[in-house]
Amino acid sequence: MLKLSFSDHDIDRLHYERFHHPHPRVQLTMEALYLKSQGLAHKQIGELVGVCQNTLVAYLRQYQHGGVESLKELHFYEPPSALDPYRESLEAYFRSHPPTTVKHAAALIAERTGVVRKEGQVRLFLRSLGLRCRKVGQVPAKADVEAQEAFKKKSSGRVWKKPAAASGRSSSSTPARKRCQRFLSCKVREHVAGCRALGGVALHDSMVRDVLQNHRFAHAVRAKKDDVLTGNHEFEAE
Repeated sequence: MLKLSFSDHDIDRLHYERFHHPHPRVQLTMEALYLKSQGLAHKQIGELVGVCQNTLVAYLRQYQHGGVESLKELHFYEPPSALDPYRESLEAYFRSHPPTTVKHAAALIAERTGVVRKEGQVRLFLRSLGLRCRKVGQVPAKADVEAQEAFKKKSSGRVWKKPAAASGRSSSSTPARKRCQRFLSCKVREHVAGCRALGGVALHDSMVRDVLQNHRFAHAVRAKKDDVLTGNHEFEAE
């Protein structure tokens, strides 16, 4: 069993890094070492952190040899690429002779190195070299320069006027609309009075609307609606 001694400074750093380090794997390592500093057994630490005994022993040996800073190092396995020996030569060539497409770059790589890679792998390799795709502009093939200059001179002297703002008065407040409303209210009162005189029945609003819809003057009002709104006094209430 490894015998480790933790200073107060290291314990404070382990306590801080197990919550604030940006990488979750480092947080887990710091948590395991912090629990070890608190005197917990290896079996209990493995159950709390979720690692096996061999992994826990590897964490402890890493701390024993390098301290807290060594626990922040991540050593993930990355298989070496067959293009790694040609990185410098390919980067220099592509910067002096940029490929037009990814397919073209894959063909150049296969020609110069003998390594055949698909377009997706070549795209990632080019990005690792710091190369990016450029956005190209389009130039019209049959542009008339003289006509363009004439259009610019003609349009530059044009004055664009701001459309006039609408009047602040609403349509419901125009005199013609008010006359139409007075005319309709007058006719409604006349029909209500006539119905009450005949039957002595108080009409509700819905019944008044039915009377207006069935009466002849309602058709005349709809037919002469435009004349009333334009100011014609033919349908004004007497």
